Amino acid sequence: MPTIRDVARAAGVSEATVSRAINQAPGVSARTRERVLAVARDLHFTPAPVARRLRGARTGLAGVVVPDLSASFFVEIIQGIEHTLSLNDYRVLVCDARNDRSREEAHIRWLADGTVDAILLLAPTTTDAFIAEVASQGPPVAVFGRVVSGGPVTSVTVANRQAAEQATEHLISHGRERIAFIAGTPGIPDGEARLEGYRDAMQRHGRESAIAVEVGHFSEEGGRAALRALLERRPPPDAILAANDEMAMGVLVGARELGVRVPEDIALVGFDNIRCARLVTPALTTVHQPKLDIGFRLAQSALDRLKGVAGHEQWVLPADLVVRRSCGC
Repeated sequence: MPTIRDVARAAGVSEATVSRAINQAPGVSARTRERVLAVARDLHFTPAPVARRLRGARTGLAGVVVPDLSASFFVEIIQGIEHTLSLNDYRVLVCDARNDRSREEAHIRWLADGTVDAILLLAPTTTDAFIAEVASQGPPVAVFGRVVSGGPVTSVTVANRQAAEQATEHLISHGRERIAFIAGTPGIPDGEARLEGYRDAMQRHGRESAIAVEVGHFSEEGGRAALRALLERRPPPDAILAANDEMAMGVLVGARELGVRVPEDIALVGFDNIRCARLVTPALTTVHQPKLDIGFRLAQSALDRLKGVAGHEQWVLPADLVVRRSCGC
């Protein structure tokens, strides 16, 4: 059975353009629409029921693409999204990319094919060009974790660089000399900004030679492995800033396994303030991200665009340090 991708390839257009042409949506020239419909007839393509909705009809759905649904950080954002949309008679359809870019893009294509009225992307790894094309030819798109150039995409970010800088300064104020950083997956904008904030603070205090970075890929196991690698350095670090709480939890687990005391031997600070951060022992000092507010702003931006209301193109929200026991306080 032919798919919308087959029609797009044969007609020489994007899948979003095929969807808009079939649904008589604006933004497609008469010539392009005729070509797409002719190809669809030749291929005996039958669109999905949702994609056959008449122009102006709404699905009552918003799609959310999340990189890893097992991460409690994203679950809290989704709760903010769902609450805001439900107040406006919308329901949420969640797609788990499982940290796979090709899977993420497949989800976005499917959602853009008339499945939903708006798409909300949480920390996407695909390109700006891909997201911008979907936003310019399909439903409204809002993104958390990065700023997308080249299209009508609303972005919500937090002050990652400043927050990581503040967290590093806090460890320095405790007299820690060798502060290491466990980074997330390279190329993820919010993780890169946190690394920059750490470097800024270390350099400002003349500690360039003490900069030590290991990659933990935002996972608990990655945090455990990064701790082991850092402890092999001579001298080993006396403090660690992890780019998210999942990796900080991995450090706590690894430290217990190795007989390393937190915070006595190594002070520890995470990033995100997930729910279990206050429940572990020692309770985790971490940077708080306003997760429910992030979800609200993503959802509200989509609702505004659906109503034809011009809203903010970019939000940068504050991220504050929550001091607990793991840093030595």
